[in-house]
Amino acid sequence: MTSSPPDTRHGADQPTPVPPRYLAPDLARGFMLLLIAMAYAPFYVSAAEYGLNYHPDDGSTADAVTNLLRIVLLDNRSYTMFAALFGYGLATVVARRQAAGAAPVETRRVLRRRGLFLLLFGFVHGTLVFPGEILGAYGIATLLVASLLFRPDRALLRVVGMLIPVFLLVVPVLTLIASSAMYAEGATVVPGYSPPELLERLVTYPVTPVYNLLTYPVVLTMLLGVWAGRRAVLADPAAHRGLLRRTAVIGIAVSVAGALPAGLVAAGLWQSSTTLDGVLMTVQILTGVAGGLGYAAVFGLISARAGDRPGPIARALAAAGSRSLSCYLFNSVLLALLLSPSLLGLGDSMNSTGALFAAAGVWAVGVTLAVLLGRSGRGGPADVLLRRLVNGPARGR
Repeated sequence: MTSSPPDTRHGADQPTPVPPRYLAPDLARGFMLLLIAMAYAPFYVSAAEYGLNYHPDDGSTADAVTNLLRIVLLDNRSYTMFAALFGYGLATVVARRQAAGAAPVETRRVLRRRGLFLLLFGFVHGTLVFPGEILGAYGIATLLVASLLFRPDRALLRVVGMLIPVFLLVVPVLTLIASSAMYAEGATVVPGYSPPELLERLVTYPVTPVYNLLTYPVVLTMLLGVWAGRRAVLADPAAHRGLLRRTAVIGIAVSVAGALPAGLVAAGLWQSSTTLDGVLMTVQILTGVAGGLGYAAVFGLISARAGDRPGPIARALAAAGSRSLSCYLFNSVLLALLLSPSLLGLGDSMNSTGALFAAAGVWAVGVTLAVLLGRSGRGGPADVLLRRLVNGPARGR
């Protein structure tokens, strides 16, 4: 989940120096971690009834506003934002390894190992902590797109064009099924941690990453990120201000417009039905592609403005973004520990709004730890472990 690739090779086994990191992707990842924490936290609220998209709703004005803002600005936007950044990072890996003289077959091997280990990380995380996690989906997506990373832009964009009608057909079906399940009597999504619940997740986890890949346009957005990575859009944002500005304005406008109807339902301002909920959430999910790209572009513009002298907030976000796998897992584990009814149980006394504040607090702790690691010259422990597993201990530091 980090923006810089593993150390590249001259041929098959000679390392080259670790390349510098770029501010824009790390800024975006640092902020993305907040969005993901806010997306996860309400799933641990057990005292309120579920509304649209499994949002807890206690009937208060605060929850109505919170759920409106979540649907319009957050839900299914962090997924696609990360997919774009992830694809951007994969393109950077390939470009740097090719520049270092690595053979394509060796680079494919590294990419496939990364995908397999992300899938393993996701399996452990999804079984033990949060069943709706994202790592497994991106691991599978990496395996699917690895070969495409060596194809020309024409082939890349042809696949994007083929995927668009696929998602236009598949997303509505799966979203309607999910909407029906949401309102089923006794339906619950609060993760539990008893042995039977852990065993159930162990058995059913393989369905989760496949469902996420089919329901959310992860691969499509990832390939658009690859396209941007080949052009170094975020590596040199000052040279791409026009593209970034257009992407930010158009992407966020489309995203907000597409999510607003569902947001009004979530806030209780518009009466709906199970079928209409599914339709509205389909539009919300599909326009999330534009939202994720728009958010990433915003951080490119912020980075271009900061130049070589980012302020303390930007440096803190970048510290978290450069250790994003570690921060992501830290946030998820701490949220589960604090909020789960099976553990400390603070979620029993919270509403949707309180859960978002709890997520922001946990995220702030993670950012602080990332800053401290940066000052001591250390990487995130999970990020370092992933690099060592993928590239070998000599080059995983």
